[in-house]
Amino acid sequence: MLFLLFRNNLSYCRIAGASRKLPQDWMEKKQRINNTVEETQLDKWVDGIKIPGIVDQRWVNSDHVPFTVECVGEFSWGIRNTGGAQVGTGGYEKQRFTVQLSITKDGRKLPIFFIFKGATPKKGKDGQPPPPLRVNSVALELARRLPDKFGNHYPPADKAVLRCAPKANSNQELTKDILESVIFPHIGINDGHRAGVLLDDFKAHSADTVKEITTSKKSGSDDTPENERYNLCEVRIIPGGITMKAQPIDAFIAKVVKGYYKDSYDQYSLTAPTNPTTGHPIPPSRQLCASWVVEAFDKLPTELIKKAWQVCGYKSREDILSDNNTSLTEYSDEEAVSILAASVGGGDHGAQITFYLNQEETEVLVGKEGEEIDHDMDEHGTWAPPASI
Repeated sequence: MLFLLFRNNLSYCRIAGASRKLPQDWMEKKQRINNTVEETQLDKWVDGIKIPGIVDQRWVNSDHVPFTVECVGEFSWGIRNTGGAQVGTGGYEKQRFTVQLSITKDGRKLPIFFIFKGATPKKGKDGQPPPPLRVNSVALELARRLPDKFGNHYPPADKAVLRCAPKANSNQELTKDILESVIFPHIGINDGHRAGVLLDDFKAHSADTVKEITTSKKSGSDDTPENERYNLCEVRIIPGGITMKAQPIDAFIAKVVKGYYKDSYDQYSLTAPTNPTTGHPIPPSRQLCASWVVEAFDKLPTELIKKAWQVCGYKSREDILSDNNTSLTEYSDEEAVSILAASVGGGDHGAQITFYLNQEETEVLVGKEGEEIDHDMDEHGTWAPPASI
């Protein structure tokens, strides 16, 4: 073994980060998804019926982002030459919850959809109302938005939708839930406006039950002839393996929100209450975690979100109408970071954004061919296969 290491100039190295391998045809796939979104923003006539183009305020990107309750950083203050600092935790550094962030092309932020770990509430049978929620259950706490034992409250309902699932992961039912509770009401579909939803290739996004909901949204009323109605909800699925290039949340927004969230945890850890028995810090409650995520999301400037869309190749409707050239403009990672840092005015804020965007992501799973696999599982606990458009 030692001979093999010496002969090949190998050593045991610390893993600094995990990178994602792009498929060879990633630029073609990215161009295709960019074009399909742009096409929906132009007015068109079909059989004498005018189908209006989708405006920027009604195109939304929505994506799951995993968070850990205790977000311990890689560095901390400590005595020199002591071999590293030991950081005490409450044992929840691997306990996760899922957050679904949603942003529009014009820079708006929709309410955050939280999925905490807990038993799914039971449904009523044969049209009967559901049974009462179990006392002291996570579902009851979320439904009533109960405070923690220190008096910390959940964010208000207009900022956060609270749900729970056994593995804190999304599934078909929760996908339908976020469409109906967050996306449809806030991008105008419920008011009869045509809108678009940009999603990754998570299996539940293409499920038949989800398609039934999105395709059921039609223009006009039930009295309108069927040949005069058109779909109000246009869904576009980003091919597997290119979300870090074609999805604004995955490429940029999630990193910044996680950066702010880590800052909140670091601040909390300085004065965290301790367990009188073990002496370890008490981990932050669900209420605190949700509040930190909402506060982090609120810090995102409108211009930063708009630039994230543009760097991923999605033009504003104004640019599309003034110039129909849809050729792909590809930025290097350094150029993309510089553009987003400049969007917040540079300076200290820009340096902070640059720091967050340059953090290594280590929670990426790849398949046999190097393709990216979504971090979320479906309702059966299996990984979602790659999809195509």
